Amino acid sequence: MTVLQATTFCVTGLALFFLPGLMVLRARRLTLHWADTGVFAFAISYSLLLVAAIVLPLFELSVDTLPLVLGAATFGLRRALRQSAQPVRERRRPDAVETIVVVAILGLTVAAWVIEPALGGEETLDLGAAMRFADGASVTFRNTSLFPDTPAVYIVQPYQLALGAVARWSHLDVVVVLTKIRALLMLTCGV
Repeated sequence: MTVLQATTFCVTGLALFFLPGLMVLRARRLTLHWADTGVFAFAISYSLLLVAAIVLPLFELSVDTLPLVLGAATFGLRRALRQSAQPVRERRRPDAVETIVVVAILGLTVAAWVIEPALGGEETLDLGAAMRFADGASVTFRNTSLFPDTPAVYIVQPYQLALGAVARWSHLDVVVVLTKIRALLMLTCGV
């Protein structure tokens, strides 16, 4: 993987898994602790990916329309949240222990990026579905499983949709994206 591919992969992955949530949090004008911001941004983004994983096959759209669907869902959620009360929490600086924890999490993420754990059976199902999303064809509820025109094991697949989109937009093989994205998601698990 070249530096340009790695950069494109990281930017695309972080944009899908964190940017919509950060935009929603910003609309609420919340001032959260850095760890809370990361967790909430990921949770909101993943929830919006779930909406996209329903909308794309429902209207038989391709993964290339994912930014439009995510953008519309994010805009709608932001607009709805602006209407409600806007509580503000006090921001505090991270202390030395938190800084050490962040450095340790980043170190483990880099190690996971380099080591790449083996793929198992569940990841193979994820790989098959992500490959279907990455090919750029229209997404339907019938074509998201390992074999064409068979019922999908998971009918709604936000994680696999995101993997396919990252692979398609960063011009990387889906296997590479699957193994590398797990390392980036360690940041969320560690926080």
